[in-house]
Amino acid sequence: MENWESGLVNTKMNRVATLIWPPDFPPTDPWEKFFYGVRWLGPDISFFKELKQLQASRTQDVMAAWSDEKQRNVALIFGGSISRQVGWKTPYFLPEDSATVIAYGPRFLMLEEFPWTAAVSDFEDQIGNKFENEFWEKVIDWNDKNATFGELINKVVEKLNTFISPSPETRSRR
Repeated sequence: MENWESGLVNTKMNRVATLIWPPDFPPTDPWEKFFYGVRWLGPDISFFKELKQLQASRTQDVMAAWSDEKQRNVALIFGGSISRQVGWKTPYFLPEDSATVIAYGPRFLMLEEFPWTAAVSDFEDQIGNKFENEFWEKVIDWNDKNATFGELINKVVEKLNTFISPSPETRSRR
């Protein structure tokens, strides 16, 4: 990626670049926000093409970066939902990838577009459990561009464990 330094993650096979926003994105300057996506006036958004190509080049081998098998499986299922609904080419995401980059997707979106909610719904259908909307709103700090997909998956796995594990009240009645 020519415009910024991306992080590198060691997998068993090789080093893989992570999906992260460039340092100057999202724009904070009011002028750039106003002309967002307008060539020559607003901020450069050509990095979306680079992010899309980077993610599309990933193979299942990168999933070795997930050390926990349950997390890896949940990440793969959720990755499938994300690739179908958000527009990424593969279902392969790394723990160190930016959660906001993944949720936003590989292209510039208009204000009324936000395919993340469709990905969440698809994921819930895949696993057969419905999470509260509040969970998804607070699962990570969505304003923190450094929040990772690994953090998100950890919290999803914790939540899934509550669906599977009996409550303390149920255990005490046995």
